[in-house]
Amino acid sequence: MDGFEKTDEIVVIGATNHVDDLDPAAIRPGRFDKKIDVPRPDVNGRKDILELYLAKIHKDDNIEAAKLAKMTPGFTGAEIQNLVNTAITQAVHMDKEKADLGDFEYARDRLMMGIERKKLAMSEISRLNTAIHEAGHATVCYYTEGGSKLYKATVVARGGSLGATYMEPDDSAQVSMTKQACLANIDTAMGGHVAEKLFIGKNQVTTGCSSDLQGATNIAYQAVSRFGMFGDEVGYTSTDERTLSDDRKGRVDATVKKILEESE
Repeated sequence: MDGFEKTDEIVVIGATNHVDDLDPAAIRPGRFDKKIDVPRPDVNGRKDILELYLAKIHKDDNIEAAKLAKMTPGFTGAEIQNLVNTAITQAVHMDKEKADLGDFEYARDRLMMGIERKKLAMSEISRLNTAIHEAGHATVCYYTEGGSKLYKATVVARGGSLGATYMEPDDSAQVSMTKQACLANIDTAMGGHVAEKLFIGKNQVTTGCSSDLQGATNIAYQAVSRFGMFGDEVGYTSTDERTLSDDRKGRVDATVKKILEESE
């Protein structure tokens, strides 16, 4: 780069989460021309990071970095640091001398699901409807082959939701996902909506289904138009919809509709 002599032995490193937004002039040969992808740490990386932060706190002897690493798939280094800090803070709050496994489980729930809204006023009918909705997600997740592992279903309000069902993401899913896994995730997303229709009635379904239906639709569109998993029906489409003909777009929409109807 201009302004540096070869004898200066200076290496310039830049970091970004938006590679596609960089000015092409900055990444041409001789400038930032070597790209190194830094993904979220895998289980071994999380173990190493946990060992670093666990060494700085008082903890029970049964707290092992390897076990916590398996409990935190998808966590970044910053999130792991936050996990340990939250766990020891909770231990202090509970007048403990050391952080135990319960403190780490509390910290993980808080990071994954948000802060509990303990004082939120909910009617019994709203709580029942929420329980039915989350039970639908949990049941489908538990019994559907190829999907994510069920972690927890709760009717404790956190963030903007009255309840939630959480799955443990697989490390390998960050890199590659099978067609079976995509369809399993669609089924799990649809589970809450179907449970409400079955137990509450289709005229009484709640607006809590909206994000689930949007999520299921998004996965279906990705499977059809980006991943080419239904190429026999629509052809192997491009991710840029501007390159698709009206006929191809129509077939994509029809295939997505079929996937969602079969899922339901």
